[in-house]
Amino acid sequence: MTQSPLFAAASAMTFLCTEESEVSLLGANDPVFGDLKPDDYKAYIRFRIATSFPAVIGPEMHGRYFGFHPQVLVNSYRSLLHQQTNLGHMLKVYGAYRDRIMGGVVGVAVANLQRSQQQTIAASVDAAQYLDVVAVIYKAAEGVKDLLGNHTSSRQKQSVSIEVGTTMADMSIYDPRDRSIRTMEEAMALYPKLMSVHKERGLQIGKVDGVQFALAAGGCNGSVPFRGVGYTPSPAEVATAKIIDLKASCADDLCFAAMALPEWEPGTPVTWKAVDSRDAAHGTVAEVILHGSITRHGMTKTATTADPLLDIKVRGKALRVLRHAGSVRKAG
Repeated sequence: MTQSPLFAAASAMTFLCTEESEVSLLGANDPVFGDLKPDDYKAYIRFRIATSFPAVIGPEMHGRYFGFHPQVLVNSYRSLLHQQTNLGHMLKVYGAYRDRIMGGVVGVAVANLQRSQQQTIAASVDAAQYLDVVAVIYKAAEGVKDLLGNHTSSRQKQSVSIEVGTTMADMSIYDPRDRSIRTMEEAMALYPKLMSVHKERGLQIGKVDGVQFALAAGGCNGSVPFRGVGYTPSPAEVATAKIIDLKASCADDLCFAAMALPEWEPGTPVTWKAVDSRDAAHGTVAEVILHGSITRHGMTKTATTADPLLDIKVRGKALRVLRHAGSVRKAG
């Protein structure tokens, strides 16, 4: 099989979210997955993620809209190889109580490449370049069995979210009206009110003449460091990210993948209906618990991916409470 010149793999194997994720078992002679051997301890999944402009990702949990020029994908895709995959972006480095690593990326390629050496923004989202990713899932990792069961039974479909280690200094501005990208300085000179600062969500990008602009990570020809992928049922890239295939050792123990940002994460301010006058009814999420039962203050509560438990630090008090996500709302 002829390998794509824009392909990175761990060995000689050739090797990447939508409103509805699609999962199917792969045949043994599949040209992409043929050499991968799932067993009782691991399975393999394939998904598309990080679709380039004109696809715009967002709003993510901080309310921002962003995306990638296709040449930035070409310059950057190798950085995703061997990076971790996790549950809901739950890593200590992001403020979580503990790490929830589920596996890792074993292959990544750029799909829908144009024949020209320098990639340009496609005329439609269907023709846009994207990352075609293969990842391994460790079946022994905490929470995997519950998530797989929910996904394959359609109780809660999963998707994926890209993690990018970039800063505002690496951002340009995408104008969807003519699919152009300008530097931050050029865009601000033309549209002085385009950017604003929210007291809780930070820097925001707005609209021009009713059209939502987006941040362009890496500009037109730069690169960005892909840091990993988070599995979540709430994709920010809802229109384009999706599961393509899955390879597992048995049909009733499937795997999932997809692109998104979590609905709940540490640091999210929340509020709820006060029980009495002593109830502060406001707090900040310290940890998101997606699976298992926890007993606190003599009461046992069970978390599910559909209705996780939030460990909340109560505002103004040295107190933490457990509440189901369905019983609170985001503040602000």
